[in-house]
Amino acid sequence: LTDAEDALLPNLRANAAAVGAAGTVEVAQLNWSTAPRELRERHGGAFDLLLASDLVYSSGCVEGLLGTAAALLRPGGRLRMCYPHGRHGQQAFLEALEGAGWAF
Repeated sequence: LTDAEDALLPNLRANAAAVGAAGTVEVAQLNWSTAPRELRERHGGAFDLLLASDLVYSSGCVEGLLGTAAALLRPGGRLRMCYPHGRHGQQAFLEALEGAGWAF
């Protein structure tokens, strides 16, 4: 579980504990403005799957979110997202995925 705000990490830990996942879920700070190269160096594009919920909230988040996902996923990895239909930025995000060659 991640969030950009350090102050919210205790809440994420509490949520993991509330569902019995405290020992199996890692909580960490993740900021989409971190350069993709730095993310790859730190995490090695090591993830097979990224689960994302309610992340598209404006067109201004599209570039950072797409760069972060690309940096964290291994080749062939998958991004699974959910967010409310019609959310501001949704169309821009879908267009950015398509422009970058992502299949969806």
